Amino acid sequence: MEDTGKTESQDKRRAYSRITIDKDYNVQLVIDELESVFQFRLLNISLKGRCILVEEGSEVLNHIKVGSVFEILFNPKGAGVIESLKTEVRYMTKDDSGIYDGHYLVGLSILKKKNVLP
Repeated sequence: MEDTGKTESQDKRRAYSRITIDKDYNVQLVIDELESVFQFRLLNISLKGRCILVEEGSEVLNHIKVGSVFEILFNPKGAGVIESLKTEVRYMTKDDSGIYDGHYLVGLSILKKKNVLP
């Protein structure tokens, strides 16, 4: 990935500013066809999206592509309620040169939110 020298919030292409998440924050991704739930590190959030980190060899990469729609479970800190987010994959960028070498940055656009009881 090319280093542009800009932080994500400075990138003019983004419609919403992003907030970087601490290293221990995760989301759960539900893949219906596998009847499985996968957990991934959450990198950042915006009003309308999330970005997750997916390891290059993950089985999930065989089941998602740009345009795929699925549910993620997200537990915002301090909210006490888990959000179920219907999301669409907007981009999948492989990082071969940065701190996420061997991983894909997967950008998710939120299509619909609903709260789930904890």
